[in-house]
Amino acid sequence: MQDLEAKRLRESLVEYENYLNEIRQVTRKNVEALDVIQKYTDQSAAGMQNLAEQSIEGIQRVTTESAGGLRKIIETGTSNLSRMAEGSQDSINRTAQECMVRLQNYTKEGLLRLDEAQQKNQETAEQVSQIEQAILEHMDEIKQLLKQSDDFTHKENVKVYRNVQAVVVDEVKKQTEAIAAQNDELVRRNEHLQKQGRGLRPLMIITLVTALANIVLAAAQIAGLF
Repeated sequence: MQDLEAKRLRESLVEYENYLNEIRQVTRKNVEALDVIQKYTDQSAAGMQNLAEQSIEGIQRVTTESAGGLRKIIETGTSNLSRMAEGSQDSINRTAQECMVRLQNYTKEGLLRLDEAQQKNQETAEQVSQIEQAILEHMDEIKQLLKQSDDFTHKENVKVYRNVQAVVVDEVKKQTEAIAAQNDELVRRNEHLQKQGRGLRPLMIITLVTALANIVLAAAQIAGLF
């Protein structure tokens, strides 16, 4: 009887040991499967992180290039405006100098005629009056020419400024639309990733904030140049 009980006990121990071995094997396989899953999860997370970083860098690069392009446009417009103003000023100075030379010549001629008239007869008074009238007319011409030149320079300055401003507004609009398109692409990719079980909403928020900050910075730099 005792032998039978001992035999049953040994058989139970053997079955229990076999059961433990099966549990160990299943546990080991589960651990291996978890390692594989963790590996793919880490790779997927790294890939999504890399994608987000590339998107942020791309937006920053586009914004920086846009700001550089706008600054170049403004500098070119300002340079053209300066050249136009310098050219107008040179023309004014040149014309004024010519008028002054003419005025000096007329004055010398008038003085000579005055000396001659004093030696002659009563026609002297009329000749002096004519000389004075000619001098006054030339002085009025100089003043009128200076006024016209100032008006022309002002109009050209306003025209160039408006052209530059229009170009700047157009470029800012284009860059804003480009950034918005990139943001829509990121939203689409995020929705696709969310369907697969993982999202990039925090990275999307960071990307959007960075893009908006770059736009504000570019607008501030442009405003400062004016």
